Amino acid sequence: MADFAGGRRAARRALGQFGLPEAPLPMGADRAPVWPEGLTGSITHACGLCLAVAGRTDTWRGLGIDLAADSPLEDALIPEIATLEDLAPLAPLSRGAAALRVFGAKEAAFKAQFPETGAMFGFEAMTADLQGGTMRMVADLGPGAGTLLPMRQWVGAGLVVSLCAWPR
Repeated sequence: MADFAGGRRAARRALGQFGLPEAPLPMGADRAPVWPEGLTGSITHACGLCLAVAGRTDTWRGLGIDLAADSPLEDALIPEIATLEDLAPLAPLSRGAAALRVFGAKEAAFKAQFPETGAMFGFEAMTADLQGGTMRMVADLGPGAGTLLPMRQWVGAGLVVSLCAWPR
């Protein structure tokens, strides 16, 4: 509950950058935040930290952010999240560490596309090119096969932060 409240507080602060008064950010039926008209954004929380980003919809189709502890994923989870195509460019990272990076990137990209498309899909719907700074849709869902979603990722202080900013 504290993470939820902290995320909403971070979102209110992000919205404050647009001159909006402090007000609750409602939750839609799908539990996603309902951003004020003309704005889009994303919320994440992990490790006792909460982050939010917001931007104008005339500039951004969507924004997605993900935060995770920089701790390798268990081997059993990797096939559900990442393909060899996703992982190979991240060598010499271990498979678990590379999979964590891919997981964060795919989460952020999913969050960025969802407000505009409403599409629900799994990790197999996109491939990661973190060195090239993109996520590519391979399934004809959401923004459609072939769509490139810009991606940036930062690693430090024991955390991985992934940001997808999908321009208009």
